[in-house]
Amino acid sequence: RSDPNHIDALCKEVRYESQSVLVFLHSRKACERMCSHLTSLLGPVLSAPSKKEQHLNRGSLLAKLRSSPIGIDALLQRSVPHGIAYHHAGMTVEEREAIEQAFRQGVLSVLIATSTLAAGVNLPARRVLFAGLKMGNEFLDTASYKQMSGRAGRTHIDDSGESIVVTGVGEKEKAMQLVQGTLRPILTCLTKDRRGMIRPLLEVISSGVVCTVYDIDTFIRCTLFASQRRYDEVHEVSKEALAYLVNNELIEWDTPQKKYRPTPLAKAAVSSALAPEEALVVFEELALARRNFAMEGELHYVYHLTPVFHNIEPDWNRYIHIFGGLGAEAKRVAGLIGASEAYLIKCSLHPPRYQSTDKTSRIHRRLWASLILLDLVLEIPLNTVASKYGIVRGTVQMLQSSATSFAGMVCVFCRALGWWDMGLLFTHFSDRVSFGVGEDIVSLVGIGGIKKVQARVLYEAGYKDPTSLASASVDHIAALLHQARPFISKKSCRAISLASGRPK
Repeated sequence: RSDPNHIDALCKEVRYESQSVLVFLHSRKACERMCSHLTSLLGPVLSAPSKKEQHLNRGSLLAKLRSSPIGIDALLQRSVPHGIAYHHAGMTVEEREAIEQAFRQGVLSVLIATSTLAAGVNLPARRVLFAGLKMGNEFLDTASYKQMSGRAGRTHIDDSGESIVVTGVGEKEKAMQLVQGTLRPILTCLTKDRRGMIRPLLEVISSGVVCTVYDIDTFIRCTLFASQRRYDEVHEVSKEALAYLVNNELIEWDTPQKKYRPTPLAKAAVSSALAPEEALVVFEELALARRNFAMEGELHYVYHLTPVFHNIEPDWNRYIHIFGGLGAEAKRVAGLIGASEAYLIKCSLHPPRYQSTDKTSRIHRRLWASLILLDLVLEIPLNTVASKYGIVRGTVQMLQSSATSFAGMVCVFCRALGWWDMGLLFTHFSDRVSFGVGEDIVSLVGIGGIKKVQARVLYEAGYKDPTSLASASVDHIAALLHQARPFISKKSCRAISLASGRPK
């Protein structure tokens, strides 16, 4: 009754052959529920035939998960000893990488995942199960199905493999279309309703490859866009893109020479790899910041190193509460960038359209992400930050990762414009955003293998930089690093041993 699709039987069947199974489900919660269900139902069956080496490997995996910044998840602690785990975007990078490696090495036999596992992760299996036709809120298309099912029976790894789509009777026809369908043709992304021609034209003009009207016409005729659409449509979209670039002072027309020239702003945008829309926002906000920069706290630094566009939608009611608790310095920064409590109250009553791009909405969304990053910079634990803002741990880490990349772009952008003062400020501060640490231990976390917790322990022991660490006793450093390891009780170890089928 709890598993009407009989996923448990399909997993057990393959496990008896000492092979692995990938189960794709539509949501994170569904993955965790299925993991719990299979652990309760199949745990003893899957772990019974395992060899001693397998038990040791799973114990090592548990130790690795336990040493991650947030410790081990309770469900994974229960399921991993039986060779079962889940994988989704809500997990931390450390958790996902440990799970992926364990499944690839055969330490885990059953992996329940969302479609995030399908992108760029090479995890072959004997059997791939699809528990339904949806991934997230969207129905699977043929391309996604073939990419995901292609993990079954990889060449030089397995001599056979199978993909099974489990669905209701009423969806049988849709499932057959999915399995037997052909791939859609590749279509251009340069149409007006998609990415358009603004960025391609900016890049070729800035690089000097294209400058005259004839050059531009030759360039656009060589695109996939021109081969798939009528030339008058391609010409019109390109004309509008050129007008946009001229109006926003990214390029200018040189009348005597009869050619387009890139402005310093265009060269800064291209050299930093910022999209034209991002570059214009960054330029406008940094120009204001150069005249009035709040250096009392860290928020103004963090705000300018936060991606202009991101996918984290604020909880507006929670936002009001957090904003109200900010100190005077942070509220001054909010005023400088154009954020206000009045707008947040308005949004709590009438939430704006999801991912709205108007200026006021964009500023408040960016400030929301900045507050998340600020807490990380202040060394507030990842779990606490995720709970405070009502988002999953993996989303916090993805924001931090994208902010690290964006910070590098902003630093290059500033230097390309000759804004050396801003460039120096952000270059120094970007490492704090990247590592999520205070100013005092930045140099220590820059040492390979030293994490935030370990760096803090070393700093408090008197090792404040790599130079002092280099002259320390190896035994003393080893003892300090041992202190930074998470505590594991003997009771927990016995419980894990019993779950693995090993004696106490």
